[in-house]
Amino acid sequence: MPVGVLYDTPENAVAEIQYLLRRNYHLEGIEMGEEPDGQWASPEDYAALCTAVARQLASLNPNLKLGGRACKISRTNCSRGAMHREIVPG
Repeated sequence: MPVGVLYDTPENAVAEIQYLLRRNYHLEGIEMGEEPDGQWASPEDYAALCTAVARQLASLNPNLKLGGRACKISRTNCSRGAMHREIVPG
């Protein structure tokens, strides 16, 4: 299930996933973010946005796999509240 990062807010991402979970949709994972190629966002800022979204989403269900273009987040680290980020080459 994709959620926006650069052109959305963490609160909207959480609301979208809460809606689906309340309706018992089976979600295996969440892909965070858009491809910011050519946009006015530094890799560090984009990774910070992904981290903010990931922290809030992980609090909904620590078993969801979280990932995306700029952030690679391990499920184990999310469940403990610690984030592991890795910038993934385009």
